[in-house]
Amino acid sequence: MKKMIFLDIDGTLISKLGKVSKKVYQAIKKAQKNGNLVFLCTGRARCAIKNLEYIGFDGYICFAGSYIEINHHIIDQHTLSNEMVKKVSECFERNHVYYNYETEKAVYQDTIVDELYLFGTKRSHINVQQREMIRQSEKDLGVLPFHLYHDDIDVYKMCFIALKKGDLEQLKKEFNNDFHIIIHDDDQVDVILGEIIPKGFDKGQAIEKVVAYLNASLEDTICFGDSMNDLPMIEKCHYSVVMENGHKELKKHADAICESVENDGIYHELKRLKLLEEGD
Repeated sequence: MKKMIFLDIDGTLISKLGKVSKKVYQAIKKAQKNGNLVFLCTGRARCAIKNLEYIGFDGYICFAGSYIEINHHIIDQHTLSNEMVKKVSECFERNHVYYNYETEKAVYQDTIVDELYLFGTKRSHINVQQREMIRQSEKDLGVLPFHLYHDDIDVYKMCFIALKKGDLEQLKKEFNNDFHIIIHDDDQVDVILGEIIPKGFDKGQAIEKVVAYLNASLEDTICFGDSMNDLPMIEKCHYSVVMENGHKELKKHADAICESVENDGIYHELKRLKLLEEGD
């Protein structure tokens, strides 16, 4: 069998609010033409990747492993109980942490979450152009206002933004046995970005399920990532690649470090792996 290639999105396939470069797009299509399968493997919600569907991926792992879709068929999914969503939400609110609900059809969050994600505590100085950037981000990610959420909508995952590390201590104490609590390395903002992923569901385990479903072998897997929620897939795949802009701790676990997302790292590494050659 040819290779199965798993690509993270943010910081790997695209930079923050960026687009897939022409070189990377052509590399993906060429790898597929040569018989390889290419999947998105992302922490994003399913609704937040619709603007990338034009590329024609062979499948999607979303919510950092809680949702798997192959050739338009959902083969596995896991949602949080209403009771757990309520408990985590109450913990966030007691500790002044901003958060969202990620569901299949929408991401529910207030605009302040986007403002803090993009601009940190400098959000009070957002200009007209930056405000338009936020509106486009909300459109691309399927964001709806928090007040439109109701509790018969299944929540797969929650992301959070804290203003200081101490605000997350209670979350760790109460929910460390239930979730992987991931902190993202982002030196572009002065806030703490992260997500909670149910234990038993991560990108690595999702890749195992894809491989089993396709009756394939982990020996034929390649992955690209940049942040610590990529660690399970970096450890699981036969050949793992971390972007030059990736987390320094993640790089310690990689088989290779490729160029940054801004410098078309995916294209260059696929070329080095000879997956873009004619007749490969």
